Amino acid sequence: MNRWMGLFLICAASLGLAAAGADPGGPAKPSPVPADRGAATERYTPYTVGPKSSARYIVHALNFFVPETVHGREGRISGEIRLFEGVSPTVTGILKIDPVTLKSGNTTRDGKVQDIVHAKDHPAIVFTLVSVDPFSMHLLDTSGVTVTAHGSLTVADASVPLNFPVFAVRSGGKHLHVEGMALTGFKDLKLQKPGMAFLVMMSDAIEAGALIEADQTLKQPGRAAP
Repeated sequence: MNRWMGLFLICAASLGLAAAGADPGGPAKPSPVPADRGAATERYTPYTVGPKSSARYIVHALNFFVPETVHGREGRISGEIRLFEGVSPTVTGILKIDPVTLKSGNTTRDGKVQDIVHAKDHPAIVFTLVSVDPFSMHLLDTSGVTVTAHGSLTVADASVPLNFPVFAVRSGGKHLHVEGMALTGFKDLKLQKPGMAFLVMMSDAIEAGALIEADQTLKQPGRAAP
């Protein structure tokens, strides 16, 4: 079930995507500025992922030969999202998910998932948001936008590219709400499928997602390092 946590993403979704408390993997590093970004859009507004954010995963299994959809929820997320405004606005970011906080309602299963993702040696599942497709700042600040997010998910020593739709809306210019789900798999992330006698994976697929609630960090926009 290792892959389950992959998503993660969602932030990508995030234009964002999740959470609170101490960062299990250390302070989040700022994401790189896309190479094609011009000087006019180098200025960005940073948003810190808050405690109401969360990551989740979905996998499909057989529990004693009975089909079951397993949901992992409440994964704690920390990190930062950077909103680059201007002629061609985009978003970058780093999200870190604490795998120990993902709960499926079965402690034995949760412990197995933690082993699969090597949580002891790699205390954070990391989603790096590189960019999103073009969007309207006006819509972001009113009804919200649905865009494709581009980034990568790293679980233990394996990284996979992810491209998936996210919904984002900004309130009062200072709060970002972002949510999204990405599709990946155990094989892509080089994860061993759970080997419990009572639980067998029906497919390789892992749906990973996140809900991000992030607040503006600075009163004034920052500037990306050259």
